[in-house]
Amino acid sequence: MVTIGFEGLSLSEDQQSIQIGDYRFSGTQYSPLKIYTTNDNYPSQVLHPQGWSSSVTIERIDGQPFTLSSFKHGAGFFGDANDATITATQVGGGTLTDSFSSSGPKSQLATKTLEGWTNLSQVVINFVGGDNEAFGALDDFVLEAYTSPTDPTTPTDPTTPTDPTTPTDPTTPTDPTTPTDPTT
Repeated sequence: MVTIGFEGLSLSEDQQSIQIGDYRFSGTQYSPLKIYTTNDNYPSQVLHPQGWSSSVTIERIDGQPFTLSSFKHGAGFFGDANDATITATQVGGGTLTDSFSSSGPKSQLATKTLEGWTNLSQVVINFVGGDNEAFGALDDFVLEAYTSPTDPTTPTDPTTPTDPTTPTDPTTPTDPTTPTDPTT
């Protein structure tokens, strides 16, 4: 599990995406990404779309599925309240959705926790729509590469016999001196 924050990073005014570790964060054609800092009254460096009615997309750069457990969010650069829809696409089909709203001083970020957001190919945090179509601050994404659960029909116990000649029926005699011929 990794927490991705934006400390020590800077983005030009027109940067469409940023790669951190195995993950890519992307803005839109008309709303690239920006990093705001503690000089802008945020408690840490935060990722922020530049334009109103914008979105941020998160994907793994290798295309592998991932899990999103939580992230922080806060008011927009001008201190405006915002609300957003979070939509995740799962590998093999399926969609998860949730939402959040942010208000208050920029110095306070709230945490959004997501239960069961696994096997994801993409997550989009969309500030379009809602009450004010504003943008907002994002930080500290808790992400993890997704590993599919073990198939329950596959034996995982190393003591499980794999030799077909090994007796597995407890009524089968195992003592070679025990007669097995019913006519004996």
